[in-house]
Amino acid sequence: MNLPIVLLPVLLLFSAETNIQPAIANLELQSLKAEYRAGEKIQVEYKIQNVGGAPFYMNPNVAQVGGMDAGVRLALFDEAGNPVSGQIVGDVPVPDYSKVPDLCAYIRERWLLLRPGMFYGLNTYYPTIVTLRPGRYRLLATYFNNLPSLVTPAQRESMDSLPYPVLVKELQSRDVWFTVVK
Repeated sequence: MNLPIVLLPVLLLFSAETNIQPAIANLELQSLKAEYRAGEKIQVEYKIQNVGGAPFYMNPNVAQVGGMDAGVRLALFDEAGNPVSGQIVGDVPVPDYSKVPDLCAYIRERWLLLRPGMFYGLNTYYPTIVTLRPGRYRLLATYFNNLPSLVTPAQRESMDSLPYPVLVKELQSRDVWFTVVK
């Protein structure tokens, strides 16, 4: 049976054919203040919420990362839309999923099962080594999960036996604006 095409924020399973409802989630981002002083840390909160009618599994790693199997990336832009450099990101080794003997058991035991209405997120600071100059800034968050590219075809096929879908597609937050003053 083919899944119907649904507008964002729908996230699909690995297979286009399944009897499991796809994972439906939102990524919410907010700055905890509308105005910061130059040199003050920018405090942000982001969370992934299940806005669908069925549970789904998600990788619990939502830290700001680079090069991992899953996480949240924050991007900062000035008022003209230019990227602001100086972001610090962590890098944690990617698990070698191809050597996991039972990927479904691994997911059931180590990943979160997010039920409808539940959310999971983090309250943190925007990690930067530069002092932001006075002006308006736009912040954007992106959730990613690279699991489909890290497993074998047999593992990917075995995931159809999971009782719930796995959140694997990219989620993007709405823009969040804040101002930096002297």
